[in-house]
Amino acid sequence: MPGSHPATTVSLAGGNVQTDVSCPDGSSYTLRVPFPNQSYSIAANDNAWWPASNQNSPLVYQGSATASACSGSVTKNAYFSALGVSSGAGNPGGPGFQTTDTTDPLNVRFHCSDNGAGGNWSPTATVNYGPQ
Repeated sequence: MPGSHPATTVSLAGGNVQTDVSCPDGSSYTLRVPFPNQSYSIAANDNAWWPASNQNSPLVYQGSATASACSGSVTKNAYFSALGVSSGAGNPGGPGFQTTDTTDPLNVRFHCSDNGAGGNWSPTATVNYGPQ
C-alpha cells in the first residue's frame, strides 16, 4: 500500500493464475494455478510489498500446479483473475482482494515460474474493493 495509510488487513479469496500451455503436437490447454485464501496484516504506513518484494523469494510463490498433459510443453500468457475481473477467455474472476482500509489504494502484481525459470513482475494494478 503506497503512501500514508492506517494499519489494515488485506485478504485474497479465490485467487488464481491461468496460463496457456502449448504442446509440441500443436494442441493446447489452460492450466489453472489456485492460490490459498489468505490474509496479511499491514502496519500503518508500511509501503513494502507483501509477502515479499523479491521475486526470487519462496514467499511469493503461493500456488503451484503441474502441467502434465504433454511433455515438452511451453507456457504462454498468464492471467491473474483474483482481481474480480474476467480473464477474457470466458473464465470468471474470483472474489478478489478485500481490505479493511477502504480509502487508500492497494497495489497488486504477480509473476509466474515455468520449470524454475522465474518471470518478471506484472505491471502494477491498483485496486480497492471495499471492507471485509
